[in-house]
Amino acid sequence: MSNKITVANRKMYKTLEEVVFFCDRLKNELEALSNTNAVWTIIIAPALVYLDVCVAFFEDMPQVHIAAQTCSSHQQWAYTGEVSATMLASLWVDRVIVWHSERRAYFAESGNTVTQKIQQAHNASLWIIYCCGEPEKNNDQSCYITQEITTELLPVLAQLDEDKLLIAYEPRWAIWTWKIPDQQHIELAFELIWNTHEKMSDVKFLYGGSVTPDNSYELYTYMWIDWFLIGGASLEVESFLEISS
Repeated sequence: MSNKITVANRKMYKTLEEVVFFCDRLKNELEALSNTNAVWTIIIAPALVYLDVCVAFFEDMPQVHIAAQTCSSHQQWAYTGEVSATMLASLWVDRVIVWHSERRAYFAESGNTVTQKIQQAHNASLWIIYCCGEPEKNNDQSCYITQEITTELLPVLAQLDEDKLLIAYEPRWAIWTWKIPDQQHIELAFELIWNTHEKMSDVKFLYGGSVTPDNSYELYTYMWIDWFLIGGASLEVESFLEISS
């Protein structure tokens, strides 16, 4: 049975009390499911201030990993508010999301900055969850735009071990819009990404963008998709588990 991979990107939501409630319920549900034949990896990416709380909750569950939503492009210096990949690793965080569409849109992260972040994460032995996807104005030009995406990927792949890389295709126009690309669009995107480099043979592919319990069943039947990067539907245990399982 193939290993399903579900990433919960919880963004800037929830209080400490709500995070503890979520983790407690999720852990109980996963323990109840431990005797089933389900094989999956769950990656939880909470807000920065809750990373250590989540690590402590799931330290005895090897199928659950904690990821940061971003990291600094620098190892250390007088950069107020920044958190380095080395700091994340010292908290037993073992994965990091890089270049999520919201980081591109709201923080104007450039390719050069992201390359530096990936190098820092690689040096700290963190897994990379690399996000890519076209903006809305190009959502009908999947072939052309996705080829641009693969050009961005080449310098990334040159730095990384493929067994520590997850690639999430998340068309930016699909996030929070409850619109998803059709099957042909998604499969073409992943095919072009896969053909970028010989290293892709061992890389896991995730789809992200308005994933819900209702559409996840159909999406998983598409070629290339190993599972999902989930945003809004990861905020509640019920919807997150329904998609994950």
